[in-house]
Amino acid sequence: MHKRIKASLVIVTLLNLPLISYANGNATINNSSNQSVVIGFIPDVSWSSDLGNIYFYDISPSQCPGSTIDNGIPKNGPCTILAGQKVTIHYTDDMSRGGGFISNNNFAYTFSYLTNGEDPCPTLSWNHGILPGVEINSSSLGSITITENN
Repeated sequence: MHKRIKASLVIVTLLNLPLISYANGNATINNSSNQSVVIGFIPDVSWSSDLGNIYFYDISPSQCPGSTIDNGIPKNGPCTILAGQKVTIHYTDDMSRGGGFISNNNFAYTFSYLTNGEDPCPTLSWNHGILPGVEINSSSLGSITITENN
């Protein structure tokens, strides 16, 4: 009888504790141009955790020289996104913030990103002007679409 009461108290206590979880989301980098681009993220990670990093999926680690490879998955880049290639990126925290860059032989632009804590992916914004032919947040927050050859 006492064991059942203790077990019930433990279950009730656990159910009333707030669960700690971190939202995260997926976005895409879609390079529909006929030129490769290099994209990298520089997360503002001031704690010793994996939260805040961005993982590149659907891409060969060989396309990401200089990137940390975590269990076969490139982390933060830089990664070369080939012409016509679509890559999934995974944001690991709903409070992500940092910067990044996109470049090819003709241009180099930087962007910032910030997540508001409610959406699983951050909002990207250009640091200096708008890069024609490159759309950010177009298909979803955190996404990048390269549509023209610059």
